[in-house]
Amino acid sequence: MNDDDLWFLPPDFEVQDDKPRRVALAQKKDHWSEAQSQYSRELSDLSFLQGQYEAFSFKNSGVRNRIALRCLSQILWWAGIYIPVERIILWKELQLTPNADEQTAYDSAAWAQTRLLGFSKPADASLSQVIRVIIDQDTGNDFELPSPLIELEHCTQLTSITQAASVLKLWRQCHDASLRTDVLAATLAAIIGARTPGFVMPIGLSGVLALRSSGAEDQYLGQWIQGLTQDYQTALAWIDRHDVWQRNAVKCCADQRGDTPLRVVQFAAEQGYVTVASVQSSLAIGRATAQRQLDWLQRRNVLREITGQDRYRIWTPMC
Repeated sequence: MNDDDLWFLPPDFEVQDDKPRRVALAQKKDHWSEAQSQYSRELSDLSFLQGQYEAFSFKNSGVRNRIALRCLSQILWWAGIYIPVERIILWKELQLTPNADEQTAYDSAAWAQTRLLGFSKPADASLSQVIRVIIDQDTGNDFELPSPLIELEHCTQLTSITQAASVLKLWRQCHDASLRTDVLAATLAAIIGARTPGFVMPIGLSGVLALRSSGAEDQYLGQWIQGLTQDYQTALAWIDRHDVWQRNAVKCCADQRGDTPLRVVQFAAEQGYVTVASVQSSLAIGRATAQRQLDWLQRRNVLREITGQDRYRIWTPMC
């Protein structure tokens, strides 16, 4: 029996189309590998900064929270809408209802916030598994992973930093341009690029240079590394200032009776941002006492109030 006898069967499109697709994907993987080899020294320096950041901030959840919220605000601004950090905190703390114009931004910010502040990347998981876990955390398996990302995970020699750059670039290429797409892509990159589970890369902390990377793979990766280097240097400076602030804050509370001021300082150091309600509930003190302690610490330049309002106020360490 020859092929002419099977005239009633449809042509084997899969065989015809599969080879060009596999060749294109193989070339795409080779482009990222070649780009990575061009920046081996810069990647080594950046990996050193990354290790320093994750080591120095391992027991300092407060500064990590402040950095993550600052990065989220920068990601939203890069995606097309500016929402200050205090607005993001109020949305979460007070369950405020956004107006119609802010609803999409609020949904994207809330989605990204839960992952940037409390998500731990699975250890020894493939790239596609990590992406599915991040997205499927509360949405269910109702999406298909873009095929370039599935194929890219077979390129095992890519570092986590290069993988993050490729995810950001390819995710935006495979989806329609929108605020939701940009926020999701940047969040995926921040989580995938971190080496230690529970950490995220401080993308956007010093600006949006890394997020604005463009061009072919080698040019894109070079801009990505340059931007991330500045972000990690800024993050390490934040940690240094936070450590100095905490030592000075403890000295400032030494002349006070009782341990309530010191407990408020320690709570602010652990959380990064505090409100009267959060201090009241976490330290089991009265609302008036919480308000009085926060006002006193503000007068002593230990804490800084960031909203400038008479109600719904938020305090953060003065560093």
